[in-house]
Amino acid sequence: MVFMSKLRLNCRRSYRPSGISSDCAVRYNLVTVREPTLPKLPDNFDELGPDEKESAKEEHTSAIRSKYYGISCGAHNKPVFNAMALDRCLWEPFTRCQLPSNGSPFQFNEEELKRHDEQVQFYEDSLSLWDLVKYQLGTDNSGWIHSEDWESVNKMNKYLYNMFIDTMSEEISAEEAAQRWPFLPKDA
Repeated sequence: MVFMSKLRLNCRRSYRPSGISSDCAVRYNLVTVREPTLPKLPDNFDELGPDEKESAKEEHTSAIRSKYYGISCGAHNKPVFNAMALDRCLWEPFTRCQLPSNGSPFQFNEEELKRHDEQVQFYEDSLSLWDLVKYQLGTDNSGWIHSEDWESVNKMNKYLYNMFIDTMSEEISAEEAAQRWPFLPKDA
């Protein structure tokens, strides 16, 4: 069946001294409405063996579900329906680059996993340090403070920095500890 549907009405109105005149253009689209054809069992279904019949029934059920999914997408999710109508060669490469069923295609050895865990721990420790220092100094990520608070915040930063260096001296060198500190004092 072919229907003609009114797509939209474009009107342009011009006002003239003699009165109002309007130019309207109506655009029509030809819309083809197809009744869905449901998948059928094979013609030789009665001649198949029990295992083949079971396999044919499963394929038939799967095909019906796929057909109803397409119809449902057309009714309820137009962008997905339109995407399904695209040529297969456009979207198939993207479905083929999905992860395999056994997880990531990359395999990591124990040493790499251990190094990753250490990096995660270092990152989390650094975030905690930044949050603690920002809270104690009353600032944000930029380190901005009011000019009238500069002296007291600078002294507090120096005190916290020295305490951090002393505490961390058992685990890492002073240079490494200084690199971790978010707001280095000028005389550090």
